[in-house]
Amino acid sequence: MSSKKVVLTASLLSAMLTACGGAGGDAITPANTPTPTAAPTATPAPVTAQGIWKESHTDASNGNSLEETAAVLLENGTAITLAWSNGTLNDLNITNYNYANQSLSFSSTFEADPLASMTLSSLSLSGAVSSQGLTLRETGASSGLTLNAVGSTPAKISDVVGTYTGKSYAGAGTTYLNVPDGFKVLSDGSIVDNAVTSCRFSGQLTPSTKMNAFTFTLTFNPSGCVLNGQTVTGIAFKEPFRNKLVAFGANATKTQGLYFEGSK
Repeated sequence: MSSKKVVLTASLLSAMLTACGGAGGDAITPANTPTPTAAPTATPAPVTAQGIWKESHTDASNGNSLEETAAVLLENGTAITLAWSNGTLNDLNITNYNYANQSLSFSSTFEADPLASMTLSSLSLSGAVSSQGLTLRETGASSGLTLNAVGSTPAKISDVVGTYTGKSYAGAGTTYLNVPDGFKVLSDGSIVDNAVTSCRFSGQLTPSTKMNAFTFTLTFNPSGCVLNGQTVTGIAFKEPFRNKLVAFGANATKTQGLYFEGSK
């Protein structure tokens, strides 16, 4: 091989090494390592007033009595609260509510004392909802009561089908509603009496889509009943202390209440 070819070959190799970053060329820059994306921060579930709530405590000022309170706030803006002392119901409220920015306002609030009368009287309430629970306070009271949420699934008519017996109060005094022999809830939610007393009535249960509670309507015959010819609307649910079905409602004028508690 001639010296001219050797020089030419060496020149070509040198040019190739320079182009490829070899001796005398620029160093190869490594690819950038991607910065890992931070995991998104979980958004806490919004606080809502809708649901079933409960609270119980021992009242030392009243002979260490067991005080229990339950509340149901439905998605349609209606609510009831019930209070027991040593298992005896002593206070009922039925109301309309509005919830905004964790604050509760109540309107058309009526109260009954089932131990004295089911005639409804006006009551002023205020409330709030936070991560600590649902707080209710009567106007003029020195403090409020905070209730805890009771987890529940949407209501199903099939869970309450059957014949019920228990206590019922209605009207202007502590009058039994003439249904000690019970009533029936049918598979379509219809409520029918057992036709064993002079008071005849019929109605309908409608399940909530948000919780294990129902709205109800109940219409009484024109005669033979404490609430002759009247229609009562209200809320029914399994109360969280003794798991009884309870229902509380009012007539159209919100002057008289109807309460039932019992089981199948």
